[in-house]
Amino acid sequence: MLLRLLVAFGGGLALWLAFPPTSAWWTAPLAVAVLTLTARGLGAWGGFAVGTVFGLGLYLPLLNWLSVVIGPDAGIGLAVGTALFTGLIGAGTALVTRLRWWVLLTPAVWVLSEAIRDRVPFDGWTWGRLGFSQDSSPLLPYASLAGVPLLTYAAALVGTLLAWILLWFAGRQGWPVAQAVSADRRPQPVTGPASRAAVAVAAVAAVVLLPTVLSVPTAGERIAGPSEVAVGVVQGGVPRAGLDFNAQRRAVLDNHVNQTLAMAQDVAAGRAPAPEVVLWPENASDIDPYRNADAYAAIDTAAKAVGVPILVGAVVDDPDDPTRVFNEGIVWDPVTGPGDSYTKRFLVPFGEYVPFRDVLADLISRFDRIPRDFVAGTEPGGLDLGPTRIADAICFDVAYDQALRDATLDGGRMLVVQTNNATYNGT
Repeated sequence: MLLRLLVAFGGGLALWLAFPPTSAWWTAPLAVAVLTLTARGLGAWGGFAVGTVFGLGLYLPLLNWLSVVIGPDAGIGLAVGTALFTGLIGAGTALVTRLRWWVLLTPAVWVLSEAIRDRVPFDGWTWGRLGFSQDSSPLLPYASLAGVPLLTYAAALVGTLLAWILLWFAGRQGWPVAQAVSADRRPQPVTGPASRAAVAVAAVAAVVLLPTVLSVPTAGERIAGPSEVAVGVVQGGVPRAGLDFNAQRRAVLDNHVNQTLAMAQDVAAGRAPAPEVVLWPENASDIDPYRNADAYAAIDTAAKAVGVPILVGAVVDDPDDPTRVFNEGIVWDPVTGPGDSYTKRFLVPFGEYVPFRDVLADLISRFDRIPRDFVAGTEPGGLDLGPTRIADAICFDVAYDQALRDATLDGGRMLVVQTNNATYNGT
């Protein structure tokens, strides 16, 4: 069992390599094969142990940025909690590999586990989904058919097919790996004619190559509007990175205003093409422009100078409760000022709000950095911005399948993700 646990930890490290900055997408199917082989032949609890150790191999390095910026307790705590969900994958794999169609069922275990983890606790912990590792993979077009769940299934399917091939080969050679999963009530190693292995190899090739002939679906009513829109993107920057970036709230806002004014000057001088819309990121104004006349005037000046609507990322006070705030994308028109807005729907627990604040605030002084809780929005991010309608999402929203799907079904034609990563700059 110790050997299985060590190999499983190595498999988790292999999956970590599939994510940035390495982005070796091909290690993800190999990692799935490792977890499949180490969990196969065990009971549910043994599979859970193997899966949890696999998860630690993945999440301890993957979530290290949290340890760097906030503290080892935060990074390690989240890694351990998330690894428990990978334990469910190990347990499910141990059970379904007893069945005849385990090669097809094991990828479904990955999808089901991610579906659970994306929803509980606190609306889900979405870091490290298998499909997220495939952004540069030939499997990526599967996402156009059924989003990240299908992409996860495809990557896991390649992995289980590789495991099947390895078991066949090991069984033919009489290797111990084949015998290790054949004792007692455990499944027999995959042996038999070479034609069966050839089918598995062909299946791997088919799964990998099929996306190259897929056409992106365009079902639904065609929405009127231009086929192209000239977009100006402003990244104002922050005076310093880290948890205290928002202590420089006015400096951050002024940075974005000044960059927009510089854009307007470049356009007027013919040095840059004229935009039809301008995008600002999340937290461009952590000063509520509805309540602060100076912030309102600064943003309005920028909009009038560039002469087109700006999508402003702003923190807005809850008018009914001074202890709560909203994270919003506001359409700011150069003539009429602030208009329609989108409120971030998926919030980071213990980052944007503190669950069980009454209890935890007295125990963990670090939560003083989150004096007010953000409140999640309820409406999709379809916003009319200049000549087009956008599907807006804000930062953590992008990790949830329904956020941009709902905004697209709400009429959005251009996907916009407003993000502030100043807190974790350099990690």
